[in-house]
Amino acid sequence: MKQVLILGAGKSSIYIIDRLIEHQVQWNIQVMLADMSIENLEARVGNKPARKILLESGTVEEIETLFTPESIVISMLPPLMHIEMAKLCLKYKSHLITPSYISEAMQALDAEAKHNGLVFLNEMGLDPGIDHMSAKQIIDEWQAKGAVIKGLRSHCGGLVAPASDNNRWHYKISWNPRNVVLAGAGNDFIKYKSKGENVLLRYEELFAHTSEIRLDDTCVFESYPNRDSLKYETAYGLQGIATLYRGTLRVPPFCKGWQKVVALGLTSTEHGFPALQKSDVQDPEVAEMLQELGVFAVQSTESKAADVLQQLLEKKWVMEATDKDRVVMIHEFELEYQGKDVHIRSSLVLDGDNQLYTAMAKTVGLPIVFATEMLLNGELKSRGVLMPLDREIYEPVLQKLETEGIRFQEEIAGL
Repeated sequence: MKQVLILGAGKSSIYIIDRLIEHQVQWNIQVMLADMSIENLEARVGNKPARKILLESGTVEEIETLFTPESIVISMLPPLMHIEMAKLCLKYKSHLITPSYISEAMQALDAEAKHNGLVFLNEMGLDPGIDHMSAKQIIDEWQAKGAVIKGLRSHCGGLVAPASDNNRWHYKISWNPRNVVLAGAGNDFIKYKSKGENVLLRYEELFAHTSEIRLDDTCVFESYPNRDSLKYETAYGLQGIATLYRGTLRVPPFCKGWQKVVALGLTSTEHGFPALQKSDVQDPEVAEMLQELGVFAVQSTESKAADVLQQLLEKKWVMEATDKDRVVMIHEFELEYQGKDVHIRSSLVLDGDNQLYTAMAKTVGLPIVFATEMLLNGELKSRGVLMPLDREIYEPVLQKLETEGIRFQEEIAGL
């Protein structure tokens, strides 16, 4: 019997936990779930037949006591902890799956992982994850036909379903609230490519740099650039492409409001939360948005601004028991094929069931479940630090996602 160790029982873990517990006998595995919150453990597992471990400190040393040789580790921990988990996986000859971006430190373990015959599969969630797989499937299909891909704009957002949309921001938290607060933050430039030119943005200007995206006349979104799109030019096999952009979707006027949040220093991890008055914000719409969050009721404090803001958002943007979230993903391709300019739009819209079984948890969790199944069945032959960009991974996973109702609609113009 092989152990599958799930580290972290946060908002995105419920489908991973349920499906792996459901298949324990069939797959001959023992599921162990570890988290620092007893509330999370009880909400995600309850009386289901899995080992629940309440972590006291969450240190690497404590987590190591849970490792067994030749197991599968699913890390839903904060991204900074993945590298330590990877080092433990090398020590215990265990495979690792995460939904997070590959860091330089993780990539540096590629040779050692290959030498030990291990898979360190990262970016295996929604975004990154399903975005890679669905885009790469189209890229490989059209390049095989001889098409030249001139542009790719890919957008994804975890949003609130229209029936549950009842605040000025048109947003509720269906995933890690810390990631919501710090979206786009950091010292690195946000990077993408537009019409042959590299565009570099600072965090402070990010949310003022949006574009409008329409699914139809009733679904209008704004997209802001997401991290470093340039590194995917090689990863996707799109060397020389003129436009390459990966963006995050929100519903207007979210970005206008969040740009002011950033400008006021409310996402700072270094400085305290400032005392603000409504008169400090000239745009009336933004002032109302900030008042709705309770920003003006906070007194000046030495507590880090980002921590205070997170506490506000967790109260104001909470998913109520019957609320439903919505995941939207849109790929926009520009191709040259047989002398014609061809445009392809591939889109996914998925609503969650309720506060616990969200569309976000489903789209983050199921790719990880299917990758775990492939590892257990010996279907995944590649080794090392991986992204789900090879047909060996994306084809079976996308097929399985379709059986779960996670499928893309494709529109082609210009043929």
